[in-house]
Amino acid sequence: MELKRKEFLNLKQGDMPFMDILNRFNYLARYAPEEITTEARKVKLCRDRLNLETEYALSAHEIHSMKSLVDKALRVESSGKKLQEISQGLSTQHHIRNNRRFNGITAAVIKLALKVGQQMSIVSIVVRWGILLVIVLIPKGKYHNLSNKLLKLHYVFQPRVVEFSVGPVMHQNQLQLLDMVV
Repeated sequence: MELKRKEFLNLKQGDMPFMDILNRFNYLARYAPEEITTEARKVKLCRDRLNLETEYALSAHEIHSMKSLVDKALRVESSGKKLQEISQGLSTQHHIRNNRRFNGITAAVIKLALKVGQQMSIVSIVVRWGILLVIVLIPKGKYHNLSNKLLKLHYVFQPRVVEFSVGPVMHQNQLQLLDMVV
């Protein structure tokens, strides 16, 4: 019984679909009833176990019930699948043309990542409909001047950059998020 309680406390979504993590969460929660004292606590514990993408998408929402969490998380997952299907449906020629167009920006971000070393990970570089979206995770506090370097990168590509922001990821407060749309 103690093993199941520990498994509950260490549960993470990872690559599991949301319904799988929810079912596992509910099953293992029976072995740790003292952890789930209120509905709000159950929502928090479940939300803390979600993967970074889902948690980031839900971070703008105030969620007070499991029903609301399930509804919103399923919508997020469904939207992600639709975007993935759309992106796979793009023609190879269109994809190659867009990749060539943004090669300089992508190379600059990767070069910056190499300078920082293993401390920065590019979560995704997505090109869709002429828009480049780069999401990068950086350990917070280790590189105080990194935000300045990233802003310099913005000025290099300023004629084409529409939006550029550096800010905290809501759930993982040891990370920063670079989000650049060109």
